[in-house]
Amino acid sequence: MSLRCDDAAQAAAVAGHVTLAMAARAGLPPLTADRARGDLAAALARCSGPIEMAWASGDGSLYARINAPSPTIELLAGLLADHSPVAAPSQLELRFERAGLRAV
Repeated sequence: MSLRCDDAAQAAAVAGHVTLAMAARAGLPPLTADRARGDLAAALARCSGPIEMAWASGDGSLYARINAPSPTIELLAGLLADHSPVAAPSQLELRFERAGLRAV
């Protein structure tokens, strides 16, 4: 699934809902999916300029790739630092995963 918009802030809500739907498809728990949605939407709402996003889901994982001008990518990398983004000059990649269970 992909999304292209001339203004990142205007795309924030739609990107959040797509993230939530794709997280559910990936089998992420509801709280993890909602956190991914909220964090991504809040970060995009603070940005301006063109943005292109793509999502892919796997078994227990959601991948999001954001393409935007470098200043926007730098801002997003800082805003989404809790999710350990991988940043390149005009691209940011995020991975949201289902938490593994450990015996205690």
